[in-house]
Amino acid sequence: GGWPAFATSPDGVHFHDMLCGDSIFSVDDKGEYGNVSFVYVCRTHEGDGYVLLTTNNDGSVCVQLSSDLISWTEPQELALRGARSARMVWDSLSGSYLLYYAEKERKKK
Repeated sequence: GGWPAFATSPDGVHFHDMLCGDSIFSVDDKGEYGNVSFVYVCRTHEGDGYVLLTTNNDGSVCVQLSSDLISWTEPQELALRGARSARMVWDSLSGSYLLYYAEKERKKK
């Protein structure tokens, strides 16, 4: 299993573990995620907040929002199954976020 933790760097090479590697969530909140296998954080397109994606061992993906990287909204599970390494970017041409991920197994049509 795992949990979301952060590290910061002034130069992109030398990192300092925030909270000594502890989870950014309380122990009780870790249960919301099951076994987190992948974490991705990006800024909102407005630049005034953050989006956290967690991909769990069962292939589910949850999203949360924060304005300060400390306080987060409740996890909202996305309607995806079988995902790995979910990430997203803002697409200014379409005016929407693009979520991309690897499939655990190829779906039959």
